[in-house]
Amino acid sequence: MRIIFVIKKLENIAGGAEKVLSIISSELANRGHEINVISFDNIGSKPFYKFSSKVELINIDDKKKIIKNKLLLFIYRILILRRKISSMKPDITVGFMHSIYILLSIAMLGKKINVIASEHIVPEYYESRKLEYLLLCITSFFLKKITVVSKEVKNKFPLLIRKRMVILPNPISIYKVSEKNKSHKSGNQILSVGRLSKQKDQETLIKAFNLLIDKFPNWKLSIIGEGPLRSELENLISDLKICDKISLPGLTKDIHKYYKLADIFVIPSKYESFGIVTAEAMLYSLPVIGFSDCIGTNKLIINNLTGLLVKPRENRVLSLARAMQKLMKSETKRIKFGEAGLHKINLYSSNDIITNQWETFLEKNIN
Repeated sequence: MRIIFVIKKLENIAGGAEKVLSIISSELANRGHEINVISFDNIGSKPFYKFSSKVELINIDDKKKIIKNKLLLFIYRILILRRKISSMKPDITVGFMHSIYILLSIAMLGKKINVIASEHIVPEYYESRKLEYLLLCITSFFLKKITVVSKEVKNKFPLLIRKRMVILPNPISIYKVSEKNKSHKSGNQILSVGRLSKQKDQETLIKAFNLLIDKFPNWKLSIIGEGPLRSELENLISDLKICDKISLPGLTKDIHKYYKLADIFVIPSKYESFGIVTAEAMLYSLPVIGFSDCIGTNKLIINNLTGLLVKPRENRVLSLARAMQKLMKSETKRIKFGEAGLHKINLYSSNDIITNQWETFLEKNIN
């Protein structure tokens, strides 16, 4: 098959959808399929995640610096995608995330090229983005299928959209973790990974950690990621006078170094479609903490077995702090939960199985 994947950006973007794209496209290319990945990155830029050398990466200049009007830019992107993809004559195209598959569905109207949408977020994301949600609903009729990562996510969408949805689980980056890595642990390090945004809710994590500092003065917190709330979070840390306790290292391609050093992993997200970083933390035998009302978290964490699921109750900060305290004071629980988490995640579908599902799905949906 000749498959074109399209995504808005790959350079300096360390999101879960971008990671999934890098894995799936690379695996398919390694199986002999002709794979192209188109993005609106600057010409010559490099993606944050590694792709197989067999994947052809194509950067399109969308004239964003010249075209300031959002509507004109929207139209221009549709036209340039239509021209580019039509000339390449793929068997099928896949748009990763609504920021592209909405454009792609319009761009391919009238062409005998089926468009697949790969959705990596839940409807809660659209609550403050009514226009984007309206466009999603309208353009869903132009799409052959929409992939989502779980039944729970699928059931949150309206019936008309659900009818076009197919469940394809996310792959997980598998890294062999040797026993000697455990000797690197300091016994007092908490880790969180995610875009610095309202969705990921690092503010709650920082405030919860602050409540525990007097009881656990030797513990520290690292929050890996970048995003629009960096300044706000830095100011919060400064106001609380805990700059020596919390670090915000930004983006890193060596995230696994932090997993190795950590003793507890906390994911404070308000919503997720699938917690890839939570799954990766479990691969490193880390006990994990997250909120029980977050679908992408509660699907992975088994309360009191692989970690702790926090009920938000009336005080989200205090509830999280209580859960963190339980693991911070008990190395026995940390080890027990971590080992159980590793066992659970190893039973999760392998990348090879998930690639088989993608391959079968794409072949079935070619015209």
